[in-house]
Amino acid sequence: MNLDREVHDGIIGGTAEKPKTLVDVIRFVDYRQHLMITFEELTESLERLSTAGSVVQHGDGYLLAGVPGAMRGAFVPVTREVFANAVRQYRKQMKDFLKTIRAPQRRR
Repeated sequence: MNLDREVHDGIIGGTAEKPKTLVDVIRFVDYRQHLMITFEELTESLERLSTAGSVVQHGDGYLLAGVPGAMRGAFVPVTREVFANAVRQYRKQMKDFLKTIRAPQRRR
């Protein structure tokens, strides 16, 4: 499945001071498509978007090209370990969030 549009849109809003992280991108793809992006889908999308000049890496995050402070450089692929850590962080965030919206207790 080609998720370039979702990955691109998940990077919208990143700034040089606060670039979008892999967790941000994973969260956005889940929100938009209701699925967990795979390692292959994410890395292929990021590489295509970077090659096309739409997205640049910025530190440990990503920015859309043209954002003030975005500097185009060589694309460094995401490793499986970094991806797995981002997925773990996202799942923990979702688990914590779901705890805050528990169903109301029934009155007896």
